[in-house]
Amino acid sequence: MILLFVAVVLLPVQVGAATITVGPSDCSSSTVNSAITTAGNGDTVNLTCTGSATWSSTVTIPNTKGITLQVQGGTYTPPPGTWPLLITCATGANPCLQVNIANGRSVTRVTGFHFTDNFAPSNGAVFVQGQGLGPSGVGSFRVDNNFFDTFQVGDNADLQGTVTVWTANGSTNALTGVIDHNHFLDASYLDSYVIQINDQSEVGGSGIPYRGGRAWANALGWGTSDFIFIEDNLIEQQAHYARHLIAAIQGAKYVSRYNTFTSNIANSGVQAELNEAHGYCFCTNIGHGTRGGEIYQNTYGGTQAGIFMNLRGGTWAVHDNTFTSTPGGTYIFLREYRAGSSAMYNQCTATCPSDNTWFNGATDASHYPMHEQIGYNHLNQVEPSYFWNNLRSGVNQVPTVDSAGVQQQYIQVNRDYYTSEAPGYMPYTYPHPLTRITDNTPPSAPQNLRIQ
Repeated sequence: MILLFVAVVLLPVQVGAATITVGPSDCSSSTVNSAITTAGNGDTVNLTCTGSATWSSTVTIPNTKGITLQVQGGTYTPPPGTWPLLITCATGANPCLQVNIANGRSVTRVTGFHFTDNFAPSNGAVFVQGQGLGPSGVGSFRVDNNFFDTFQVGDNADLQGTVTVWTANGSTNALTGVIDHNHFLDASYLDSYVIQINDQSEVGGSGIPYRGGRAWANALGWGTSDFIFIEDNLIEQQAHYARHLIAAIQGAKYVSRYNTFTSNIANSGVQAELNEAHGYCFCTNIGHGTRGGEIYQNTYGGTQAGIFMNLRGGTWAVHDNTFTSTPGGTYIFLREYRAGSSAMYNQCTATCPSDNTWFNGATDASHYPMHEQIGYNHLNQVEPSYFWNNLRSGVNQVPTVDSAGVQQQYIQVNRDYYTSEAPGYMPYTYPHPLTRITDNTPPSAPQNLRIQ
């Protein structure tokens, strides 16, 4: 039995915060940017336009302030939602919305938007970047109650998604927050990632091989707020293919919980991998692998889902998920590319300046354990993963280790991972404390400004 940890977190209220109203006639990107410039830390920029608007340049929230940017009346609660304003991202809006985060600011919130696009931006719809734990220490941003509707993303399978979260290079602490109650329909459909998470902060050196090092130099922290939380979202591919619905690399840490994932479309026979974590493979061109996280209370299904969870490294607590269909491949797949087939390890870099034990292309178990593989951290300390109560029609589905190469000599049950409950494990409070910010209708105030 899992006991859910419930904490009382006091979220500070910005005293004297103002609301800047945009609309009802002009909600262009230039007008919204002017309103954001006017706003102070803790203020709300409220879009009152209805119908549609085109953003032909990026709307940017600077890291000098934390604000709420919202469409009045827009919400996905309850589904299927209410969407007064459709924002079409056009050439020049790449990303459509850039959210920059820093320490010592109010929480930044993006809510109520209906996004689509008419080109394929390489940086997606919403790009969150920076560092910060927020004024209460439980998160610095919230992206919620938005509809990402048939949104293209270019640069196939790069490090960006429809929603991207990057802890910025040079950060001294984490970037934490929550992505919740959104609807992603056919998002990232040029063979890319729907939600992409990276932690680029370096430890031990500088340059790409060291990116992600900060996360690996610290404890993982299951059951704490020190993650990117992805909860209560509907992520579905019905008419267009996306390779991964959640993807991570470079020391990323995420908690995926209470989401519904569906894939009913393939790409020339290639089926999607719904939750994914890249491992320690692309050292000199990307950096460290995914640090790990928690995946629980999600629902997975679809006629064209290849792998529900593809975990290539890191440390995981995966439990109490429900599979409503049989995947084309496997339910939970554990892999180590450096010990895989030649087609796998040839994708990895030959050398790695950030790891003096680096070896690629293992043909026997003599290089076990490898740093950051399933079961070990970057300090070569035992750090096993746990999988329990993940059900298809009431039957528990245990992980499958890839049989290519000698991966099964590197990842073994009851050594590197266990099919039992993690000792002492307790999930973080649900729902996330930041989701208690629910009012999407700003109060009237005499100091409000109106920008037409």
